[in-house]
Amino acid sequence: MAKDTTDFDLSTAWDRVLAWAGWEHAEAIELLDAAYLLTATKPRRHTYNRVLSSDTDAMLQTLKQSALIGNLPIFAAWAWDENGHPEPIGGHTMNPHIPLHAMTTVKVTDLAAWCDARNIPHPWQSSESVQVRTPAIKTYPAELRAAIEAFKAVHGNLTALRGKSPKQALLAWLEKNADLGANARKRVATVANWQPQGGAAKTPSE
Repeated sequence: MAKDTTDFDLSTAWDRVLAWAGWEHAEAIELLDAAYLLTATKPRRHTYNRVLSSDTDAMLQTLKQSALIGNLPIFAAWAWDENGHPEPIGGHTMNPHIPLHAMTTVKVTDLAAWCDARNIPHPWQSSESVQVRTPAIKTYPAELRAAIEAFKAVHGNLTALRGKSPKQALLAWLEKNADLGANARKRVATVANWQPQGGAAKTPSE
């Protein structure tokens, strides 16, 4: 049976928000981290030799190409030396044949403008006058907005969780605070549920 498209879109959007957590405040970012974030994957530190998923690898190669062509300004360039180690390179040595390293860094304002031109979702603002921003939750789809608000309200709230599983507590909050139908509330609670295996939420003493 095919997965419901609405559920899939909402889950994907929620995964993206979780992956972006904290990164919306960055002012510069390595291409590898950018490739992770732009494919809704939480970055992993010090993993330059890791085999990437096909979509993350494709994004990384695209970012490198745009940087080499000049469509994505480089803040700090790194390349592979003859011994297979990363080395910093100056702007005067840049050419289309440079094997850029994933440590190469760009400013998030430049990356945001690059993403905007290609309709790629990102957590930054492209305005030159504002370096960073937190994504405006009011612009999110209604169910994603409700999932974020419900999660923040219920997660760690011992009163809301007393005697209830996380999903039950989320549903109870949504019934009182979200203008959604029953089916939509169930979808949202499923996406926001941090304990999908079920059971009552554990208290700090357990």
